[in-house]
Amino acid sequence: VTPPTLVVPGDLDLSATSPGGRFVRFREKGTDAGSGLRGTVCTPGSGERFRVGQTTVRCVAADRAGNEATKTFSVTVSDRQPPRLSTPTRVTIAAPKGGKTPVSHDIRSTDNVDGSTLTPTSLTTR
Repeated sequence: VTPPTLVVPGDLDLSATSPGGRFVRFREKGTDAGSGLRGTVCTPGSGERFRVGQTTVRCVAADRAGNEATKTFSVTVSDRQPPRLSTPTRVTIAAPKGGKTPVSHDIRSTDNVDGSTLTPTSLTTR
């Protein structure tokens, strides 16, 4: 009447790779010295997509006698990469003598989780 032994990874803290989070692989291992191991199952499973935030993974190992061992661990996926900025390298404007000239250009930020943002920017020369 001894339940199986179950080993799961410690808590995982990972960086997102896309707006959907990231695919996560891990290994769990169940053993049973008595009636023999029937199998192990984790939910969500290894290789699945984990969204940004914290997810608790629940693993169960069952033996042929119907005994079970259950363990959990957490997977935290967060947006750790800063956005990349794209700005014009050079803006040249011929201003009228003594006058002010409006100058417009766009700044784009691109983030692996939040996507892309375009920010129109206007300046006035003196």
